[in-house]
Amino acid sequence: YGNCAGAFLNTPEGGTFTLCQDFNGKSRLEFPIDPTLLQARATGIVKSATLDLAGHAFTSTLDGNSADLIVIDSGADVTIKGGSLTAIGDLAHMALPEDNNGNAALTLEDVTATSSSDDYLIVSNGSTDNINITVRDSTLTATGANTVAIFAPAGGDSIVTLDNAIIKSPYGVQVCAGDLFVKGNTQITTTAANVASTKTGDGPIPDGAAISIVDRAGYGDDATTGSSI
Repeated sequence: YGNCAGAFLNTPEGGTFTLCQDFNGKSRLEFPIDPTLLQARATGIVKSATLDLAGHAFTSTLDGNSADLIVIDSGADVTIKGGSLTAIGDLAHMALPEDNNGNAALTLEDVTATSSSDDYLIVSNGSTDNINITVRDSTLTATGANTVAIFAPAGGDSIVTLDNAIIKSPYGVQVCAGDLFVKGNTQITTTAANVASTKTGDGPIPDGAAISIVDRAGYGDDATTGSSI
């Protein structure tokens, strides 16, 4: 297949497809849902598959509003393992889901991921529910001046799991709803100052914390309940 979307659509449920060589160019990793499954995804995951990088490097040089390195549609559960991901661009983050329907998951396993985005490295949508993000035996590095490593405002049964993860970013992991699990020898290093008092509007609070659990009106399914660790 000439792109990730085609390979994902044609991989059997629970199967694995493999990156055959290094890539560097204006493309991204997209994980769409077959149109016949669009209604079913409203109730949960309808397609799971693994992308094995097989030791290769995938580098995206896209920029602008279409610069997301990873885009996962609602209803997709994606594991990416065994290689490196690099996103170059001001908006070059890894997003799930792209739409507002919820029910999506991303697992990075044995992956080195680097992004020059100046906002997020991994981000979910605050108007959705049931978004799971897992970083296992992987390293996330953000090179932007104001990047939040993981911003997780999605509600419902959303979960962020950090398992033997190494994260280096100006701002760390901020969870506005759902649950956060930190396991193993996870290390989070942040470099930015606490300028939370300057925050206006939506988006993350720039508090400089490695782990930030915040209660934000308008995020998640119950802002009065908040988040847990």
